[in-house]
Amino acid sequence: MTMTSTALSREKLHTEEAVEIHLVEQLVARQGWRERPWSAYDRKTALDPEMIEEYVRTTQPDAWRRLCDQYPGKERETLLRQVEARLKAVGTLEVLRQGITIIPGIKISLCGFRPASGLNPDLQRAYDGNVLTVMRQVRYSLRSENALDLVLFVNGIPVATMELKNTLTGSTYQTAEKQYRKDRSPNGEPLLTFKRGALVHFALDQDNISMTTHLENGRTRFLPFNRGREGGAGNPDVENEFRIAYLYRDLGERKAVFSREVLLGRVAERARIAARTAGLGIFGMSDSWTAETRGRCLGIAADVRRSGSGIRGGFPFPRCVELCE
Repeated sequence: MTMTSTALSREKLHTEEAVEIHLVEQLVARQGWRERPWSAYDRKTALDPEMIEEYVRTTQPDAWRRLCDQYPGKERETLLRQVEARLKAVGTLEVLRQGITIIPGIKISLCGFRPASGLNPDLQRAYDGNVLTVMRQVRYSLRSENALDLVLFVNGIPVATMELKNTLTGSTYQTAEKQYRKDRSPNGEPLLTFKRGALVHFALDQDNISMTTHLENGRTRFLPFNRGREGGAGNPDVENEFRIAYLYRDLGERKAVFSREVLLGRVAERARIAARTAGLGIFGMSDSWTAETRGRCLGIAADVRRSGSGIRGGFPFPRCVELCE
């Protein structure tokens, strides 16, 4: 397969970095993402402070002005301290959905979702102002120099991590799964802590993707994040591209998973579900409900209908039946 990325025409073609470079290039070129240096990442808080401040300043100038007046010279420090506190208290989804309130009643939004209409200019500005950023080789820990291949952020708040492999090196997405289980312990790591940190963690190569929302060392369970291939597992071929191109490239009328529309829509949807179901509907589940997973799920769902609802194979029911149908 001939790739169009200039990065993949160089000597790095047969390295893991090739997939990483291509994915980032495509996010930037096709979906309007911005690449940030990993040095902008704050290991203690697992945030990109500059991007949080940028979003608040540009989309909520009145709130930022009040913050500066109330905490002169300490506005960023105060903002970050409150964001970190709320992330610990209620989790990433709730912070993105509800924002934070800083004494004396300064309401700050940290993500703008697509408004139902364009009648409210403030809501539209909040949505248009969302900043999607990606960092490569993020040294995320205060205790080691372990690096995640990619971390994706919405307005400076991490929403996804990725470990990428290149099948030309003999490694696959399953190698990345093992890496998460063995070398990506969430203990004491805010970025990897369930609910507090990134919403989803992807293991992938050029052909296949799997995902988990809950890292538990050796007990971590991954679900396929593929679209299905001829009624079975995997992904279909994409001309002059990797089979995982649906992450960063619009294919036909279907928007990319990491397009602004899909990503922010998915976060909003999962936040609503999580609020109703005590966290069962965390980000990413619906795209894992592809041909291979959906077939399995429907089979289990049929069995559940015969024997009564409950838990089968780790899936919550009747929630599973609802998602499948």
